[in-house]
Amino acid sequence: MPSPLEPGGEWARDLLPDEEVVRRVCAGEKQLFELLVRRHNPRLYRAVRALVRDDHDAEEALQLAYVRAWRRLATFDGRARFTTWMTRIALRTGLEVSRQRARGGQAGPGELEALAERGPSPHEQEAAHDELSRLLERSLDALPRSQRLVFVLRVLEGQSTGDVARALELTEAAVKVRLMRARERLRRALLAHAELDGALANAWHIGGERCDRIVAGVFRVLALESAPREAAG
Repeated sequence: MPSPLEPGGEWARDLLPDEEVVRRVCAGEKQLFELLVRRHNPRLYRAVRALVRDDHDAEEALQLAYVRAWRRLATFDGRARFTTWMTRIALRTGLEVSRQRARGGQAGPGELEALAERGPSPHEQEAAHDELSRLLERSLDALPRSQRLVFVLRVLEGQSTGDVARALELTEAAVKVRLMRARERLRRALLAHAELDGALANAWHIGGERCDRIVAGVFRVLALESAPREAAG
């Protein structure tokens, strides 16, 4: 049966609500499950990727989450939105995959928050360092000179508040106020730069190739699961 999203596919531009798609899948239109996978891939990938902090693990977890959702689709009762229901499955699966990578075992209650506190990997730190440095330099240049001097001397050079005050002929209180204002301006500027450059919108973007890979992985597993039943029939 052709994919519903292939050119000319019957459901290529269908805007059916999730709940109606679920109902039709459960009624036998199994090919429509691909609509749900592709529709929710971007947001679910970002959620899982934020949890596991690894591209490969995020893909693996999301594929497994969709397979689990498929197996349980008949239990979806519509009391919560499908997006909410699917997000819970995806996050739980992401946590399990991450823990299995670390030491094996099953996910325990309340561990989502603990995993989210884990620091970035050395690879991620290195990849982000150059871009962050450039953004910081641009943001520092945009600060008022009085705040920029205080920030550079106090934070980048590591001088004490007293030494900065003496160097700039200011009171220590004035140094603290300027430093506080500089930090706040930098926070806003870095966020604004990220939004302007599209960095926030593109963060953990799933992309066509990755989306196709996840879809293919899901349906490979589903095909294997259905083969014994079809043979028996």
